[in-house]
Amino acid sequence: MHRTLKYTYLKGKRVKRLDKGINAIMRLVRDKCIERLITIKQGKLSSKLSALRSRHKTSLTLDLNSVMPCDDGWNVASGKKTDLYLIRQVKDHCECHLICIECNTCLHRFICSCHDSSIKYNMCKHIHLLCKSLASRIKQVILQSNDTYLFLSCTHVPNLKNKMLKEANDENGNLVIVENSQDEFQHILTDLSSKSSTSTTLIMEKTKMKEALQELINKVDLMTSQSELDVVKKCIAPIAPTLASLNAANSIQHVSKIPHNKKIDKQRKFVSTKKKNYSKRNPYKKPTREETENIAAALLLN
Repeated sequence: MHRTLKYTYLKGKRVKRLDKGINAIMRLVRDKCIERLITIKQGKLSSKLSALRSRHKTSLTLDLNSVMPCDDGWNVASGKKTDLYLIRQVKDHCECHLICIECNTCLHRFICSCHDSSIKYNMCKHIHLLCKSLASRIKQVILQSNDTYLFLSCTHVPNLKNKMLKEANDENGNLVIVENSQDEFQHILTDLSSKSSTSTTLIMEKTKMKEALQELINKVDLMTSQSELDVVKKCIAPIAPTLASLNAANSIQHVSKIPHNKKIDKQRKFVSTKKKNYSKRNPYKKPTREETENIAAALLLN
């Protein structure tokens, strides 16, 4: 964010004026507020939810018959039928929002011995396959029985409408979390609109000041003693010099020796950019005078 402020909003220039620096900071805050509004309305993509959805799509190509119950949980054969992974149930209920809607199961309910689940802590394709297998078996039991009882699944799905989050799909089909924070949305809009209404507030304050001064003028006409007039003169006397000094302070121009368009120094990098000097070892050196004479004599003798 510091580099963004220096090189994007200040354009890499030395800014010595306070008003320009404050203006750049206000523009940065405004853009960040607008980005937050866009995130609230359109939603933010979670890497875990994106991985969860992609693993679910991969599990659709696997065979349901590869799921076999065992004493510790379920054994699931890998896609190449060369490995066997163990899936265990670690939680009965969970109120998190990392839920696969199709499987009706959250990320923390099952754990698999495969690399994707045990190391990367994702809801792997084997867990999706297990959920799909359990759901198919439950449907078979319901179809076989002609009872009309309401069947409640063993998975716990929180009511997302009562939460501040809800799931949706973006244009690319990725699972995103959309925040239903209307209070924050209205607060940011109010804050942005209040900044744009500063000029309107100044005009209203001027109007109120004129009305108060007009009432004071009407009271001066009703005064009958010199003491009352002296009190009014004592209060009005410092107004004009104070305003004059304030205007003079605002109009002072500080002379700077540094040009206004000079570029700022580059921010220090934490990676060493110093060139390393590699000594070039040359095994061949220029022969000395004695060596030259010896070589010449040897050639003449041969």
